[in-house]
Amino acid sequence: MSASAANGHDDWPTAEANVLGALLLGAPFAEVARILGAEHFSRPDAVLIYRAIATLATAGVPVDVTTVTTLLTQSGHLQAIGGDAALSALARTTPSAANAAAYAHIVRDGADCRRLQQLARQNDGPELLDGAHQLLSARAALALPPEPEPMDWRALEGRTPPPRQWWIPGWLGPSPTLVAGSGGMGKTVLIQALGTSLAAGIPFLAPDSATDLRVLLWLCEDDSGEIWRVQSELCAHFALPLGALAGKLTIVPRIGEDNTLFAVTYGQPSFTPQFHRLRELVNDLGIDVLATDNNRHTFGGNEADGHQVTRFVNGMSGIVRGRPFANIFLGHTSRAAGSEYAGSAAWENAVRMRWYLGPTLPDQKLDDDDPPDTGVRFLARRKANYSEKDYVRMRFQGRLLLPDAADGRRFDASHNNELAEAIVLKALSRLKDSGINGTDGKTSPDYLPRHIVEKGYAEGHSKKELAAAMNRLIGAGRLKRGVVGQYANRMPRHGLVIP
Repeated sequence: MSASAANGHDDWPTAEANVLGALLLGAPFAEVARILGAEHFSRPDAVLIYRAIATLATAGVPVDVTTVTTLLTQSGHLQAIGGDAALSALARTTPSAANAAAYAHIVRDGADCRRLQQLARQNDGPELLDGAHQLLSARAALALPPEPEPMDWRALEGRTPPPRQWWIPGWLGPSPTLVAGSGGMGKTVLIQALGTSLAAGIPFLAPDSATDLRVLLWLCEDDSGEIWRVQSELCAHFALPLGALAGKLTIVPRIGEDNTLFAVTYGQPSFTPQFHRLRELVNDLGIDVLATDNNRHTFGGNEADGHQVTRFVNGMSGIVRGRPFANIFLGHTSRAAGSEYAGSAAWENAVRMRWYLGPTLPDQKLDDDDPPDTGVRFLARRKANYSEKDYVRMRFQGRLLLPDAADGRRFDASHNNELAEAIVLKALSRLKDSGINGTDGKTSPDYLPRHIVEKGYAEGHSKKELAAAMNRLIGAGRLKRGVVGQYANRMPRHGLVIP
């Protein structure tokens, strides 16, 4: 608001007006009180309003224009703050009650600057340094979350623990997750699709996903234009209007910005001011899932130092207290052959779940004549503290990376196996119509998996996967060796047949 609109004066600081307006609109007083006291306001009338709000909040009385007006009238201070019209203007012109903590930090910054200026005018030398140190110590204390309480076993006696919470069954719950893969694998578009599905309540990596989650994506390598293009395609794929994601999916393009959340300064590893700003944003928006892309931008410590890595992951998990919350860290692999993530083993140890995105499954070895399909990716659960290891086959569809599941309901490894088996059975019949009688003999020119790949029937499956599917079908009696014709010398010709 403008100062004159509030109370007839032209010099009301905007942030001070917005803090008070946000509190009048219902912003939690405890969040602001952690940052501000009445002494941090520059104007006597602002101090009176803040003290009235504090009195009501401490007594458990709801804070709004009416209750504050009543209290100021009773105390004889209503006219000193400009009357009830001033309070109404404060509430009416405040942009958002959700940003109260951000406004409070601006007010605190202004108060600290005024205090330093006063110290500089009155003191020099040790007195000035001591005063500055006290201010910095007080600000550092603001960044410290409240200490967690110990488990009260007596209170829990006879009660049943809550069930483990899954937002994507088997894949994602309120715990830290690392998504690793080499550059160009599609991690960013994967995480944007994941965030869209979580915000819209659409199954993505598993059926029965949670709905109405609030997701924040901190994307450090893409500009707003690229994010918009991908999001438009995602919304078209999910038959979802862009506007339906308002307030649910927040994407911040961070390219060109300093995105360091943890760094080593003068030999001391610590969280940066950017970390505290991110924490405020997450809590102001009520975010359930935060994904940061990627660790090379956000983690400025030594990734080979297990303590620094663990401290970073644990600190990021503590951004939100008192409710379920998940961090998704995007990272790269190292250059070593077979690497599934870069840096200290603490990256895997500190998270509860680790996903690997690659062109093949991590343990899969392809034949020299069986190169991977460039349009296929495998998302593998490589560490899963609370579920079994599994994988999902994914495929690029234009700019998007989506689960390769035709029925849209099942995404697990067993479903991929069923798809491969269906491809083998279908291809066997198609090849027979073309005069090719497939066989399970690897040295035969009619080796079935080889023909399926060469004729373009594989649908992204490798020859090795098709061979495994063929052998499963033989073992289950759904394929068998039989006579499929005869050679020129009238000897029987054997191949695979469907019983």
